[in-house]
Amino acid sequence: TSFHQSGGVELGEVVWDAQRKTLRGILCRPAGQMGYVSVADGGREIARAEVNGRSMTPRRGSNGAVFLPVITEKDQTDWELGWV
Repeated sequence: TSFHQSGGVELGEVVWDAQRKTLRGILCRPAGQMGYVSVADGGREIARAEVNGRSMTPRRGSNGAVFLPVITEKDQTDWELGWV
């Protein structure tokens, strides 16, 4: 993530669902913070992205990096990425 101050401990309950091809988790940061969750795409296309149940457009980076933009609204923010 871009929320480096906590050394990555801000991500909780991160789960890969192989049947649904989704990676989801919870970002634990105070409300009002802006940043992103970053993952590697594994060489596959991202089909959808959501933050707190709302559709988002992830940003592509180099070497298969995907950045999911997040603005926290509460202390826990749900996020999910789905692959084709």
